Amino acid sequence: MYYLMNVSEGILIHDGKKRLVVKTSMRQFVDRLLIERHTTLEGRTEALRKKYGFKNNVPILIDGTCCLYKSESMRNLSCVLINVHSVLSLKRRSDGMSIIVFKDLSTLNVRIRYERLSRRHTQAKRLAHVSRLDFPSF
Repeated sequence: MYYLMNVSEGILIHDGKKRLVVKTSMRQFVDRLLIERHTTLEGRTEALRKKYGFKNNVPILIDGTCCLYKSESMRNLSCVLINVHSVLSLKRRSDGMSIIVFKDLSTLNVRIRYERLSRRHTQAKRLAHVSRLDFPSF
């Protein structure tokens, strides 16, 4: 999964090959993903706050291959959840906003300042790296 985006019909899921619109909220979709892993969004967020000392904008760690970070609050219609593992690079637009370049070289323009997005991306990348060491292999 590359990213999740709020659209009027629900959420748009882009996985690199196809785009799928699902009639659900972003929060419900993420909660369903996490319930498959025996946790909830609140539980995962609280655990990451305690273990790694996050204060706000906590990345959402789904598993070893999916770590999502928010462009803004999930309540906002313009929110995008980006999978840190699918991002190739971040670029600054001329107006100070951001462009996300994915591994398949597709791009996504987001209305968030480059510095803020870069900070969130770095935070999620660090968490994804550390969590790979923590995930047990069964």
